Amino acid sequence: MSWLNTSRAIKSLGILIVIAVASPICFAVMSTTSAVAESPSPNWDMTDVNTYNGYPFGYNAGIIDANAPGCNSTPYTPSAVESEAISWIKNQHQTMIMLDMQSTCDTNVGDYEALASNIEGAIKAGLSSPGYSGYYNRYFYGFMVDEEPWFWTSAGAAATAYSSFNSWLLSNTANIPFSELANAAGWWTQAQYNSVGWYYSWSAPQVYNARTQNNQNTLTGSYGGYDTLVTCYPGQYGYPYDTCADAASVINGAPWTYSTWGGGAWYNQFEPS
Repeated sequence: MSWLNTSRAIKSLGILIVIAVASPICFAVMSTTSAVAESPSPNWDMTDVNTYNGYPFGYNAGIIDANAPGCNSTPYTPSAVESEAISWIKNQHQTMIMLDMQSTCDTNVGDYEALASNIEGAIKAGLSSPGYSGYYNRYFYGFMVDEEPWFWTSAGAAATAYSSFNSWLLSNTANIPFSELANAAGWWTQAQYNSVGWYYSWSAPQVYNARTQNNQNTLTGSYGGYDTLVTCYPGQYGYPYDTCADAASVINGAPWTYSTWGGGAWYNQFEPS
């Protein structure tokens, strides 16, 4: 499989650099990050909801959950997600879409690509009316993908499918996608974890236990200059995963930032939706 002319943005030493990927291996600008915690500490948060919940006021951005193809159920259908996203953006809310990838719903990666393309196209069309010029670029970031190895037929097959989808998203949608990587101990090999969480996406690991903490810190140690969007679930796990601040404190490197959405440093707070 060839990913010629794929591009990705990475942040190193505070400078946003776009590089071309000419093979499945992504050559990153290296840094000498050695901090024991994310620096600066994240101070802005996003969270995920379904279309029944409305925009999550009190957060700096919202993520709308959508079903995988073949598992469309209320309130996660594409049409509901598209309508909700358009409404949020028209009200100047910073917005992202969460896509599930589950083999029990659909194993054809092309169907996931079509879903993402249709959702993004509908959102763009819904913002084309007078009065909303520039809203799409200002308020819509793109996609986060829930990529958990037990959602697929095996961890190896999951790594292949998820990496393929991330590569497509990177080349065909608005921004670099996120991978919300799973928290179960021992499911990923480090190479599989790196493939899903680095080559074609930003990683948003579920930092709920030592295994994913170590997976992510090994990744950041191998590919310096890498920003992590820590996914946290406060009140559900023991220290140091009990709060978002504590979860971020065990991850090396820098938090994710996005200048279009302002100067904050971000984390992602999971909430059942």
